[in-house]
Amino acid sequence: MRASAAAVVPFVLAALIACQHEETTTFPPGLAPLEPDPAPPPAATSTDQYPESLDLQQGSDAVSNYVHATGYVDAPIEQVWTAMKNPAVVVDRHNITSYTVDWNVETGYDVSFRTDYVVDGIVDVDFDLTWREGVYGGSEANPTVVSVVYQKTYGSSFVSYMAGSIELTAVNANVTELQFAQRMNATETDSNNIAAWTTEMFASIVATVHGQPLP
Repeated sequence: MRASAAAVVPFVLAALIACQHEETTTFPPGLAPLEPDPAPPPAATSTDQYPESLDLQQGSDAVSNYVHATGYVDAPIEQVWTAMKNPAVVVDRHNITSYTVDWNVETGYDVSFRTDYVVDGIVDVDFDLTWREGVYGGSEANPTVVSVVYQKTYGSSFVSYMAGSIELTAVNANVTELQFAQRMNATETDSNNIAAWTTEMFASIVATVHGQPLP
């Protein structure tokens, strides 16, 4: 006799819950970018050498799903960095249920915070991302390069690996280049999930520096 779907669901749910556990991962010290970003910058147009847009590459390799992306923002590096100090700008707001923020979770960096993500579903998933931000070139008063790095440091084993970097480089006084390198392995996800978050983060940065609501 074939079991009904209603009868099978509790057993599947129990199996999923049994498979999930909490784990801690080590976040190596420093602000070095996760890896080089091979994505070329947006091509110049007839009217704009540095168009405010994002070019993105995505895929999977032996390590994980990944996204590399390069874009320009029409704002000084100081303004772009100020935007990225706001957790609401950088978190994956449209693909999680909720998040909380703990500030100053690490010493030795200009900015550090931890975002605790909650994703409600058939099985709820909860995990932490630890963020570091700091001057990587120039000085605090006159930065030429700023590095933003993050990694999953605690939480559900359904997110087995999640790490990334966003490097901000001053092109000139009014234009900042962003280089993204992001990786993730998680249950029921692929590079499209990372790409959606990267695109949303870029749009949020652009909106913030231009005084517009977050998309």
